[in-house]
Amino acid sequence: MDPAMKQAELAQFDVMIALLARLTFGSDTVREIVVAKKRTAAAAYVKAYNALDGELGVVEVAKLAKLDKSNLSKVLRSWATAGIIYDVGNASKPAYKHVLAIQ
Repeated sequence: MDPAMKQAELAQFDVMIALLARLTFGSDTVREIVVAKKRTAAAAYVKAYNALDGELGVVEVAKLAKLDKSNLSKVLRSWATAGIIYDVGNASKPAYKHVLAIQ
């Protein structure tokens, strides 16, 4: 498959995921899930969530948001279970994407 065509298909896929997330959850609900029980570091977790673009690994996102890697790993698993992120990486290096950006 032509790389440009593949990129276009991936972009369409991302749009469909975002639309479904808005219909299913809404951005307010996604934000509530992201900041739940995180009174002092809520902004850091929002930053981490929005950084999940499918390119960065857990270590890179943790550094970017100034969060502990092991704590972030646990949170990412809970977000995946909640359906607000999904893994596009591989078994040796997970790479997550958020379903929609939040404020």
